[in-house]
Amino acid sequence: MAFTPILSRSSRVPLVTSSFLVSIQVRVWTLGIAWDILAEMYKPKGPDPSSSMASVPLEEGKLDSSIKPGESDKKGNINDGVEIYVHLNKALQIGDWNAVKEFLNRHPHAISAKITVSDKTALHVAAEARHVHIVGELVKLMSEENLAIKDDEGCTALARAAYIGNYRIAECLLGKNKDLISIPNNMGTIPVVLALYNGHLKLGRYLYFLTPLEILIANNGTSGASLLCVAIYSKALDIALGLVQLCPRLAVAQAQNGD
Repeated sequence: MAFTPILSRSSRVPLVTSSFLVSIQVRVWTLGIAWDILAEMYKPKGPDPSSSMASVPLEEGKLDSSIKPGESDKKGNINDGVEIYVHLNKALQIGDWNAVKEFLNRHPHAISAKITVSDKTALHVAAEARHVHIVGELVKLMSEENLAIKDDEGCTALARAAYIGNYRIAECLLGKNKDLISIPNNMGTIPVVLALYNGHLKLGRYLYFLTPLEILIANNGTSGASLLCVAIYSKALDIALGLVQLCPRLAVAQAQNGD
């Protein structure tokens, strides 16, 4: 059954006015015990939607000029080319943009190549290393389509930024491709849910107000239900109340993990 919101998308904005937040603080104070009970009831069950998100060691593969955007070289050739990815990865990890730029000048296709065994691009690696300046430079060189390249867990660079809670990197990525906000990982989890699940409330609220309502109510509201569960569990009461006001049926919808 399709979900129909009872409020317009613009009605989400007043939910975070100063007067609203004051009223919320009073409610939280007076209903603290009930809130803790709700949080326990809605504690996400099943597999962690951000499981296995840790970085994977760099693949020892030769950089092949025939690699297409979003593809990786997994031949495992042991020759002089093996050090190319190692040097690129090191430069990305330590935040050496000059070294990264030099590498990209010599191998332009590498801007969108998957350079690790976990199918991460240079953008993924830079985002996970929290180097905002390198992410910004890479974004300038990449197409909107390449920003949406996924790793082996179906995560875009935005999903990785949501997992670690890096607000500035998320802003940078969404500034060029706003559609990243709606791309789920292999478990069907969208960025806003990843952010809140990992306790990043500031980033979670930012992503929430950018996430199209139609994404939250699609597929019988599974993404919206997941967001409602993690919002309650993380005590992001403004988001939880906003979701229920926008679409009351989300309160009884089933999340991706079956909750």
